Amino acid sequence: MIKEEEEFLIIEQKDKIHKIKIDTISHIVCEDYLLTIIKNDNSKLHWCRSLDSLEKELIKKDFFRVSRNTLVNLNNVVTFYKRPKSIIQMENKKEIFVSRRRVNDFVKKYKLL
Repeated sequence: MIKEEEEFLIIEQKDKIHKIKIDTISHIVCEDYLLTIIKNDNSKLHWCRSLDSLEKELIKKDFFRVSRNTLVNLNNVVTFYKRPKSIIQMENKKEIFVSRRRVNDFVKKYKLL
């Protein structure tokens, strides 16, 4: 759940509730229904939720789905390498591949920021 006025992502787990500033999220990776939220400081948080449902909330917050299992925060993209493979370098130095079919849409959205 996203708290609109404060730009936080509220993550409820069995015994905890986390409140994360959206701008501190570098990217989100999904394997099955387990999301791994990687923050700019490289800390990680795991959450049981589908990437599709989270994408619908975060798309308005400058997030973009670069592949079937990864969402990136466009505000934390430092460099986009077009060749030989399409790779994004994030502020936290992580490199993320952009799928071929999403490259054009990524470039359009990235240029608009």
